[in-house]
Amino acid sequence: MQGDEDTNTDNTEAEDCDSTIKQKDTKDIRQKNKLLREKGLAYKGLKKSSENGHYLFTEDKSSRKLLPRCSSSHCKKVKNRFCSEFSELERKQCFKQFWKMSWDMRKVYVAATVQMTQTMRPAKENSKRNYSFQYYLKKKGKELQVCKTMFLNTLNLKEWSVRNWVVTSNSGMHGDNSLLHMKDFLEKLPKLESHYCRSDTKKLYLETIFQRKMDVYRAYKQVCNENNKTILSAGRFQREMVNMNIGIHLPKKDQCDTCIGHKTGNITVEAFEDHIRKKNEARAEKTKHKDLAIQNPEEIAVFTMDMQAVKLAPMIRATAIYFKTKLAVHNYTVFNLVTKNVHCYLWHEVEGGLEASVFCTIMIKHLTNYLEQHLNTKTIILYSDGCGYQNRNNTFGNALYYLSKLKNICIIQKILERGHTQMEVDSAHSLIERRLKNKDIYLPSDYINVCKQARLAQPFSVEYLSHDYFLDYTNLSYYDSIRPGVRRHDPTINDLRCIKYEESGISFKANYSDDWKTLQRKPKHIDMNEVIIDALYKDRLKITLEKYHHLQVLKGVLPMDVHSFYDALPHLTTSFKKMKTKNK
Repeated sequence: MQGDEDTNTDNTEAEDCDSTIKQKDTKDIRQKNKLLREKGLAYKGLKKSSENGHYLFTEDKSSRKLLPRCSSSHCKKVKNRFCSEFSELERKQCFKQFWKMSWDMRKVYVAATVQMTQTMRPAKENSKRNYSFQYYLKKKGKELQVCKTMFLNTLNLKEWSVRNWVVTSNSGMHGDNSLLHMKDFLEKLPKLESHYCRSDTKKLYLETIFQRKMDVYRAYKQVCNENNKTILSAGRFQREMVNMNIGIHLPKKDQCDTCIGHKTGNITVEAFEDHIRKKNEARAEKTKHKDLAIQNPEEIAVFTMDMQAVKLAPMIRATAIYFKTKLAVHNYTVFNLVTKNVHCYLWHEVEGGLEASVFCTIMIKHLTNYLEQHLNTKTIILYSDGCGYQNRNNTFGNALYYLSKLKNICIIQKILERGHTQMEVDSAHSLIERRLKNKDIYLPSDYINVCKQARLAQPFSVEYLSHDYFLDYTNLSYYDSIRPGVRRHDPTINDLRCIKYEESGISFKANYSDDWKTLQRKPKHIDMNEVIIDALYKDRLKITLEKYHHLQVLKGVLPMDVHSFYDALPHLTTSFKKMKTKNK
């Protein structure tokens, strides 16, 4: 009997062991198929067995493939559909990039590229007609609207999946107080336009109070706790930032669109290789000129110049500052590659704006002062990014041509390849940012000491500018335009990489490796003795009434001795919104 009991026990243990092995095998199979399914590869799906009614992994599921494109004649007629703009290669690249993403990233991608709006006349509850959907595909970094068929077939998705992801992402859009509170928080945060590509993007950037998305989320949690509101997850918060087209205010030039586009499959190999060639040529050219200037510092000078990301005043660690607009403070920096001297030009928005004449004034005065101290200088070489309103425009070109004639020198302007404009001057900005860490700024003038203390071994020179410093160079019109061509497909100003200003005229290159070509435009003859350059501003600039009121509120968290500065700021007496309504 004892033996029978032992046998039964052994059988039971064996059955339990087999059961455990089967469960483990099933779990492994399930996990394996899950991974294959999420990658868009062929996998085994569950199918109910006709023998015992159990679900087994016996159904073959094919891998995801690019489906036929939209063939609708309607899409070709309407102006807001761009289905025909996408080639099969571009569709294939969209498909590959989409299925390289993780499952969660696909959901975020779909939620960001499918716009969901409530219909004017909602149907029955839970009806599909309560919402309308607009579908977009990305081409060269831009989102173009396409039809539903084109969107679903390009990404090989089912309509149910897309609707479910989008609706889930926008769940509670019209009724969830916690979601409404989160959106209200993001909408109230002051935002800035892109500093480097404001002409071709609608994305807005948060002020430099926030360095990372988690900084914004922590501020949101703090506000929720103060107002006893439900805190939504960090993932949901960041998805909403994507949906609202809000980013962290980081210099656009530090993120190369072409390189990122190549990695994601949106830029062709030929275009990418040409981009890298131009980047390497520009860097090699700068290194060559730097070495020449070091060998012959009396005759050649090389400068890099750039605008630091906008600063704000006041800048303090207080919740009240999140939702109030502040004064914009600008720092235009010039770096001498030979002496490593750094000169910072500081001003705030009441003393000056960001017109081309502002940057002309700074550079012309800076170079004039340098030439007065270095009388043997024959050539000045300037390196910068291609920011249009700063460095590559007709006003700036005429100003440099004027200086070359006035001082009888050669000035060469070099434009670095977009996305790879890192220069020595950026190291100065980096040191300033480090010095600013955990430092309170009460007044715009507080940035003076920050800049001076940024580099102790060789301190930066700092000039704090007022409105009467700036001159108007727009009337200095030797050339009506510095564009190389005149016809439709001729090179434009944006194609210029090198510009040489001499007394005899202006020459240019579209590539660093090209030969110099004379600008086929004759300059006007203007007697140097008759040149009159007037002041750019007659008085200090006025800020909006809303900004003035915001700054008055912020005085509550500032020391008393700085209040008078904000009280004396010139401002409009009528609200901008009221003026807009009145004009209508």
